[in-house]
Amino acid sequence: MLIATSLMAAEKSVPLIDIDGTVFLQMGIFLLLTAVLYALVFRPYLAVRDLREKGIGGARAEARAMEERASAIVVAYDTQLTRAKQRGAEERGKLRAEGVAHEQRVLAEAGAASNKEIGAARERARSEQEAARKALLGEASTVGGTIAGRLLGRVV
Repeated sequence: MLIATSLMAAEKSVPLIDIDGTVFLQMGIFLLLTAVLYALVFRPYLAVRDLREKGIGGARAEARAMEERASAIVVAYDTQLTRAKQRGAEERGKLRAEGVAHEQRVLAEAGAASNKEIGAARERARSEQEAARKALLGEASTVGGTIAGRLLGRVV
């Protein structure tokens, strides 16, 4: 137990942290290294990092501007395409209307011409019918007498 007591006394006599003049020397070395490292490492690192951020930010801004220009071009193209489609539809409608009007005009002219031809043909048929009727009426009594004579076997 005596040994344990003497060990405890020896432990209590040695301080855990010994603060003396070397603390100021260590603090000076730390500050000197901090200043040197800041000048040689941290400042260039931060400068490169800022340049990189500016470069990336510039590239992002340029990409955003290009995207906006592309969107504007697409919108303009879509607008022009829509206008062209509308003009095409209008032209198609006009051409259809002209085609229908032309068709009706041609059909009316053809109908009039055919009606004229049909009327002329009917008139010719009537005149030929009248001529045939007159010719047959003149010959009817002669033909009738001949038929009656043959049927009866005598001259009528």
